[in-house]
Parts: sequence; structure tokens; C-alpha cells
Amino acid sequence: MSRFHQKQVDIEKAAFRQHYEEQERCQRQLQEQRLKLIRQFKQQQLRNSETLAKIQSVSTLYFSITNETKLIYWPLTGGRC
Repeated sequence: MSRFHQKQVDIEKAAFRQHYEEQERCQRQLQEQRLKLIRQFKQQQLRNSETLAKIQSVSTLYFSITNETKLIYWPLTGGRC
């Protein structure tokens, strides 16, 4: 193989390697973004669950207090709430 052809093959190999490495870098970056979004989604789900649990707890407490109050004041109001 002549020097010219060898140089041409080396240039093509370098270009292919560079292109391949760039594609690998892009794939890694996309995977990192996916994992980051999955972590954020799971954290948001956890926050939502905690908020819902707090709301349910307060609601249960409120209705419990309201019902107890009705039971206490019901005889005093003549049966009207």
C-alpha cells in the first residue's frame, strides 16, 4: 500500500473513532439525563405521598373533632347542628 493510501486509511480510522466516541458521549449524557429525571420523579412522588398523608391525617382529625363537637352540642341545640 502506498504512503498516500496508508495516510488516507489512517485519517478515515481517526474520523471513525472520533465519530464513535462522540456517539458514546451522547449516549452516556442521555442516560445520565434519564436517570436524573427518574430520580426527580421518584422524589416528587414521595413528596406527593407525604403531602397526601398529611392532608388525610388533618382531614381525619378535623372530621373526628367536628363529629365529636356535634355530639357534644347536639343536645344543647335542640337537635339542630
